[in-house]
Amino acid sequence: MSLHNVINCSLTQQLSALGLVVNVLVLWNTYYMNTALNHLRLQGTPLKAEDIARLSPLAYSHINMLGRYHFNLPSELLDGGMRPLRDLNDFPETWGENPCM
Repeated sequence: MSLHNVINCSLTQQLSALGLVVNVLVLWNTYYMNTALNHLRLQGTPLKAEDIARLSPLAYSHINMLGRYHFNLPSELLDGGMRPLRDLNDFPETWGENPCM
């Protein structure tokens, strides 16, 4: 096997892993966004369809991209529960100005 083939194989593996990470990130964000929207609806918060249409599961600032992960989860998460949603009043006025972050 030539060096060129080894490099191509390595790059292919890295891209495959990156694709997996992106897919997991989108799935995780979509799951929590759906839970948050349902929570807001149950509270009676008015939600505009045009605002919901602009939501994107590609935000990533809350995701650790450094490659170091620890999975010491509390028992309620191990039993299939979800982390609690944050109160909207806890966010500063500037939150959400950069939709990619």
